[in-house]
Formats: sequence, structure tokens, C-alpha cells
Amino acid sequence: ARSVCWWIFLCDWNNVGIHSDELWAGLVLVEGLHVALSNFLLLSASFGWGITLPALRWQLLAKLVTVCVVYGAVSSAMLYDFVEFDFMTTAHPFSLPLFVL
Repeated sequence: ARSVCWWIFLCDWNNVGIHSDELWAGLVLVEGLHVALSNFLLLSASFGWGITLPALRWQLLAKLVTVCVVYGAVSSAMLYDFVEFDFMTTAHPFSLPLFVL
């Protein structure tokens, strides 16, 4: 799903010439969900869910979900701020120097 979202975003950016804010926001959301889900699976396996325990207590599960959702939201916000303001708004020349050719 992430690669499809990136492909759609980059194809649209390539065809139009400017990036779409709506597609960028959706892409950041998908990246945040990926981070949150990856960390949730790692932490739940670390607590033994599916390995030594058939189920986790609901209090522990609620804590894991809360930590992972907050971490995913913070990482999405950091990604959005970094890329949007530091990379996409800065003009980058794409011409190669003559000695490279």
C-alpha cells in the first residue's frame, strides 16, 4: 500500500509539475500508519503475544495501542514538517555540471 501511494504521488507530481497537498497529506498519513503498525507488532511480539501468550491483557493492549498511535502521529508530523518545509519548498537545480557529462 505504501509503494502504491508513493507511486501515485510521484506520478502526479511528475505529470503536473507541482506536488498535490491532498496527496501529500494522504501519503504522510499512510507513512504514520505504517510506523504505528510496525511498532505495535514489534512491541506485542516482545510481550509474548502469539509466542508464549495466546492473548494479552486488555490493559497492556490499550497501553501498546496508545504508545504506537502517539508515536505514529509524532513521526508523521515530523516527516511532514521536515520534508514539506526543508525539501519541497527549496529550489534544487537538477542540471549536471559539464565535467560529469
